[in-house]
Amino acid sequence: MIKVVCGILIHNDTILVGKRLNDSKMFPNKWEFPGGKIELNETPFQALKREWKEELEIDVHPFHQLRDISNDDMILSTFTLRLLGGKAKLNVHSEVKFVDKAEFRKMDMIPSNRIVGNILFNSYSIFLKKEK
Repeated sequence: MIKVVCGILIHNDTILVGKRLNDSKMFPNKWEFPGGKIELNETPFQALKREWKEELEIDVHPFHQLRDISNDDMILSTFTLRLLGGKAKLNVHSEVKFVDKAEFRKMDMIPSNRIVGNILFNSYSIFLKKEK
């Protein structure tokens, strides 16, 4: 069973997603929440921080875990994130952008990421309140 993590960076009522490269082995050209495999002796928090640094050159702090999603091959742990620093670079994505709920619903997402995005938008709306 593979253990993977992904992170959802929230800005006002939008979330950051990245589009996988055309030559990605799995899910080419699909949209995703950045993340990846948890390495041996690594915590989900450590994996998420490492993956975001490798993929986007962004420093993040995971602060809330959504419920895990699993299938026969994988367990996906998802965390909402706080931005600590950095500006997104396209190391493993062709594009990254912030999207709102309406745009997210129309995107060609990786299936597991669609599920966690729906969980966030449907059940965790407290995180999506605009600052006043």
